Amino acid sequence: TDQLGRLLAQHVVAMRPKTLGLTEKKVSNDEDRLLYQKLMGTDKTVSTFMSENQLVINDFVRFECGEERQQ
Repeated sequence: TDQLGRLLAQHVVAMRPKTLGLTEKKVSNDEDRLLYQKLMGTDKTVSTFMSENQLVINDFVRFECGEERQQ
């Protein structure tokens, strides 16, 4: 599971999602929503990958160098 966590962390760093994407309503810009993004190196969405591996993401935080945390 360490490898799965590392893979997801690398995905968050590279793909820069803004939200988790747990809303029921369809948003036109799915590429900003983690669960709807294509997982790097696969044809699967993050959500599909999570289901197949029996994993759950409750939340995530992404920091960028030089960026201040917003309250």
